[in-house]
Amino acid sequence: MTEPGDLRTARRHLAKAETMLMSEDGLFHLSEGLALLESVIERDPGGESASIARNLGQTYTARIYGRVRAGVDSDPGLSEPELERLFAVVRVIDDACFDLPADSGDLKVAVVRRLVDYYYEGYSQADKEIVYRQLAELSGDRNV
Repeated sequence: MTEPGDLRTARRHLAKAETMLMSEDGLFHLSEGLALLESVIERDPGGESASIARNLGQTYTARIYGRVRAGVDSDPGLSEPELERLFAVVRVIDDACFDLPADSGDLKVAVVRRLVDYYYEGYSQADKEIVYRQLAELSGDRNV
């Protein structure tokens, strides 16, 4: 079977996204690649190309989430723009039709919690706690 052009193009976009994940171009390539995979799946949901697209989407989703998780876990000094970029990356993946890793919600909460620390720098701990509680309510996690 010859691979459809949009599947090849999706592979190129996703490979570029991986290499430049922390840039605006990386976000663009991630979004384009995932959208192309979704279009392949929608065109022929039971076909071989759709199966390949699903596998690619799941693989890239897991791999990129893993990179985001590794970055958040290994670098407590991530800057506000870096955290905002990582949050944008996971939101692009969330908007796609692929299954998310089991810890995806925890990862998003961890990123947002660290962003709150930046956004509320200079505020009292009580003010931060209000936002943390709101985040916990939104995420359904009472331990945020």
